[in-house]
Amino acid sequence: MKNKKFGLLSVLNLLMIAALVLTACAQANPTAAPALPTATSISLPTPTAATALPTATSITLPTATTAPALPTATSIVLPFPTTTKVPPLPTATSITLPSPTKRPSTNAATTTPSTTASGTQGQIVFAAGPTNGAQPQIFIEQADGSNLRQLVKSKYEDHNPVLSPDGRKVVFTRWTPEPTGIYVVNVDGTDLHLLNPDGCVKPCVNQEVEGHAWSPDGTQIVYARAVADASGKCCVEVGWWEMKADGSEAHLLWNLTDAAEDHFVSWSPDGQRFVFMRRDNTASPVRSAIFTMATDVSELKQVTPWELNANQPVWSPDGTLIAFQSPNEDVKGGVQNIYTIHRDGTGLTQLTKYISTGGDQGTYGPAWSPDGSQIVFSHWPSAYGPNLFVMNRDGSGLHLLAKTIPDEENPDWGPSPAP
Repeated sequence: MKNKKFGLLSVLNLLMIAALVLTACAQANPTAAPALPTATSISLPTPTAATALPTATSITLPTATTAPALPTATSIVLPFPTTTKVPPLPTATSITLPSPTKRPSTNAATTTPSTTASGTQGQIVFAAGPTNGAQPQIFIEQADGSNLRQLVKSKYEDHNPVLSPDGRKVVFTRWTPEPTGIYVVNVDGTDLHLLNPDGCVKPCVNQEVEGHAWSPDGTQIVYARAVADASGKCCVEVGWWEMKADGSEAHLLWNLTDAAEDHFVSWSPDGQRFVFMRRDNTASPVRSAIFTMATDVSELKQVTPWELNANQPVWSPDGTLIAFQSPNEDVKGGVQNIYTIHRDGTGLTQLTKYISTGGDQGTYGPAWSPDGSQIVFSHWPSAYGPNLFVMNRDGSGLHLLAKTIPDEENPDWGPSPAP
């Protein structure tokens, strides 16, 4: 009994202590604020309740297959026509060149040299006419008229100089008391020597190289040759001959007759045909025309009408045109001019007209620039007798090459030697 009372008292005591503790706590907090929620009692919004941000995997990016496909190189349509649809450029034979007769007349004495055109490259060789009693001699200069110098000096007459296709040599005719000879010299004046054609029955007279007498590859020379008989009486054989550039293997190409004379022969650029002036001695007055013939001496074709009295023909480097003078120097008085014509006789074009003002005047000896863009020729009266003039292939851009004292005649325009 004693023990039960003790246990009951112990419980009562504990309750009283707890009441005291609660009373003390209540006195310390008179406002009786609500208890703060513990960390475990705070209700934070769960991620599932908030608006979900789109994850990288949930963003729908346009894929390459859904975006517009870029055209590949093979699928791009270029705004250019294909080569098969491009209209062809007109060839040289189809271009209609303006007639120089529509240009104002030019006074040759007042024109000034121009060296801006592409055709002014290369070198020009010419024969200087008799001056102060001196014999005609060979001169050479740059295509712009500079660096004029005498190529060879002699007491004889030197004529018809022609540059080799590589621009390294000049072939010309020398008239001497002995039979006329064909000479070759380097463009620096060295290695002057006489060519001695094989098979010549001495004496040989009137051997001449006229026009562009070198073959296109420079290995052959064509020339006019008259051979006298043993007594020296001219002439048992007159005609065009061909030989190697060293004078060997000379052979007759074709014979001439008393009724005709052929002058100023030259090769076509492709080496397939000759062009030359034929003089008809049966006509009164004498007349001349331009002819071509295959190099195997077949297919003779007349290019110009006899009425033009054409002379000194020369092929253009591209082979499409033939330049020449008209009328021939045998026609006294009047005015000479330079013309071009297609090799088939079509497209006759007059390039010059009254270069000087009034009176008779000579315009002769045309030669093409190496690139075919220009033509050089002799004209008188000028600053000092005959001088060289240059014009474009259509007759425009006419100008005096340079004022030089030597009479400049029968020029030839070729390339400068390669280094």
